[in-house]
Amino acid sequence: WFDKEHIEGSILRSCFNLMAEMTAFLPDEQLAQQLQDQTQADRVITYCGGGIAATTSALAHLIAGNPNVAIYDGSLNEWLAEDLPTTRAATA
Repeated sequence: WFDKEHIEGSILRSCFNLMAEMTAFLPDEQLAQQLQDQTQADRVITYCGGGIAATTSALAHLIAGNPNVAIYDGSLNEWLAEDLPTTRAATA
């Protein structure tokens, strides 16, 4: 869904890229490396379509040592319902 429409200014970081398998995160060092560009941010807010998958990304940030993370529990569904700015990917 991110390719079709996403919150303006957001960065795609799939929670599946942070996992070694469906039941385990990457090793701590690899996780920290995957998230290093975002751990320098003042605040990281994770979101997804409805708020559930965003919890996986938030937990990964905590494991990687970034305590300044929050979950947008309403996620994209709420954002769209409020008619807030989004970006749509160009179609080929």
